[in-house]
Amino acid sequence: MHLRKIALGICLAVCSLMAVARGPITFQDRVAAQEAIERVYYAHRIWPNENPEPKPAFEQLVPRSVIEAKVNNV
Repeated sequence: MHLRKIALGICLAVCSLMAVARGPITFQDRVAAQEAIERVYYAHRIWPNENPEPKPAFEQLVPRSVIEAKVNNV
């Protein structure tokens, strides 16, 4: 949970700076910010020792459509 708060704080800070610098935040800006958050979560996921396969790539487990859906639901 602590990691989630940090990621959210980073996202809000980046989005605020972007808004000041360029005006309104676009959908693509929000998707990029959400992707950055998801990559932090993914990097901290522990891959189980019982699973002999290597950890899949981020793009396999978190497709862009999922990220866009999260942005649309906010």
